[in-house]
Amino acid sequence: MTFAAWVRHERLLRIRRGLLEPAAADISTAVIAARWGIRDPKHLGRALKREFGTAVSDLRRGFKD
Repeated sequence: MTFAAWVRHERLLRIRRGLLEPAAADISTAVIAARWGIRDPKHLGRALKREFGTAVSDLRRGFKD
């Protein structure tokens, strides 16, 4: 794994953790992603789907149902 790939993976991992965190239910996806340097929601959605096979909405749904 290249350094750039590792950094991308770690950023996405932290974003995914933030999206799954029940305490962050009131924080927007855009704010969580921006904390880790991703400002484009479309890019975030594609990147999470590619990296983990899961959509943003599926991650957030876990604690909003």
